[in-house]
Amino acid sequence: MNKPWAMIRQDIVLSFQDSRWGLGIGALLFFAAAMAYQTSLGPAERVQEIPMLSDYIAFAFAGSCPFIHGSSAPFTLPIIWFTLIFFCIHTCALFPYRMMRGMGVGRLLQTGSRLKWWCRLSVLVIFWCAAYMLMGLLCMGMIGVVRYGACQMGAIPVSLIGAVFLTLCVLAELQAACSALASPLIGELLNVALMVWAAFWNHPALWPRYSMLLRSSAFSMDGFSPVRASAYLIASFLAVFSVGAALFQKSSILSHSKGR
Repeated sequence: MNKPWAMIRQDIVLSFQDSRWGLGIGALLFFAAAMAYQTSLGPAERVQEIPMLSDYIAFAFAGSCPFIHGSSAPFTLPIIWFTLIFFCIHTCALFPYRMMRGMGVGRLLQTGSRLKWWCRLSVLVIFWCAAYMLMGLLCMGMIGVVRYGACQMGAIPVSLIGAVFLTLCVLAELQAACSALASPLIGELLNVALMVWAAFWNHPALWPRYSMLLRSSAFSMDGFSPVRASAYLIASFLAVFSVGAALFQKSSILSHSKGR
């Protein structure tokens, strides 16, 4: 009964050894986002109210208002949002890609089932998305403590943070599937296209838009409450997982391990 969990723990250890540099760079990106927010507030001695962790989160994952001709809401390129989301997707999908390029053959034989092996990769994607989000919260909180001496939690919208996390899971699973079955470049180009499309257009079917906190008010207007948005993202993750698992059943891991 404990063997599957023991193998998952081994996968987590291996993936940490393989992608620990990614966590380091990710931490630096969150530090930079927090410092950019502090810079926008001005000198510390002039700040009347100490920013809360929820303020840092709202700044980092604000995204942008959709590009609508004649709208009073200004459109700005969401550079910080794009950088944080894209790097998370890239880091979370690195290990599944490497597993398909050599080290995964023995792990697949140990598992004894392609479906179970694919499930383990998806568990890793979810784990690293959660670890990335937690690391981001800790980094931004630390920056607040260093500059202002304190960083309270504030009113963190759990439903919106959950939407950001689920969006990361969907996009990282898509990246992992493309990386494992075809090429990481295909997955990255596809995700970049989705993110750019979501930045300019506010269609409810676009996954990346649910990680933009500035778009949260549009959920209800589109008929998507945070709960329905989360349900849509979960269904999307399961759909990407199912398609990836079905294609993996027909793929040749041996050809991948030889680099073809």
